[in-house]
Amino acid sequence: MCFVTKFQKGDFITADAMVKLRQKNPSTIRTPEEDRGKENYTMTGWVLLDRAVPISRHVAPFCVEAPEATYVRDVDLKAWAELPGKHHVQHSGCVEGCFCYFYD
Repeated sequence: MCFVTKFQKGDFITADAMVKLRQKNPSTIRTPEEDRGKENYTMTGWVLLDRAVPISRHVAPFCVEAPEATYVRDVDLKAWAELPGKHHVQHSGCVEGCFCYFYD
């Protein structure tokens, strides 16, 4: 299975930052500074990988092992469609099983 979700920039640690941390103390076991609890997501649609480019050009390569089990939330589709320059993220035909947003 593959889950396609939108995340905030502050929630992402770059690979470069992780490499630097590992170089400083390679045997250290890292734990989060704060416990944010658990989040449950209800995936409302599935992505057709051969048509996923409007969402992101990275979806198909990352989810290649789950061609019939790649899921997305309706709220994430709406957020992507509202990004500047992403008016083409209309998802016509790239997602099934959910109400897809269309913006002009």
